Amino acid sequence: MSVWPRWLAAVILAFGFLTTAATGASAQTRSLKLYNLHTKEKAEIVFKRGGRYDQAGLKKINVILRDWRRNEPTKMDPRLLDLVWEAYRQSGATEYIQVVCGYRSSSTNSMLRSRSRGVAKKSQHTLGRAMDFYIPGVPLKKLRDIGLRM
Repeated sequence: MSVWPRWLAAVILAFGFLTTAATGASAQTRSLKLYNLHTKEKAEIVFKRGGRYDQAGLKKINVILRDWRRNEPTKMDPRLLDLVWEAYRQSGATEYIQVVCGYRSSSTNSMLRSRSRGVAKKSQHTLGRAMDFYIPGVPLKKLRDIGLRM
């Protein structure tokens, strides 16, 4: 399967996640294993401890998910991170999440829109509410099914 359907589904999955409240946020420690395909950065980052967001961890995630074309970070929506964490947990994955795209500046989004019909004018990426990703070893159908159950 090409990368396109995987990350497109991830966008749809993430958007679907955000339309449902990230309820049930427990007091456990949460971390994400992220690998940015463009910058080659790799990190396992704790973003939540004892039910509270860890500000230092969130800042590290913001850097990894930055607009790599402009080297510009933003504040990613922590609810997105909770939902990606939950999908990862339910999938039983152990590999790093392969990040295709996190935050996009308005100028990057405009540039991409001029080159492709598949880029939304008011993309959730520009708001820090979307992340295109795939997880090696996890079939797209499994991620889709997890998203539909959430």
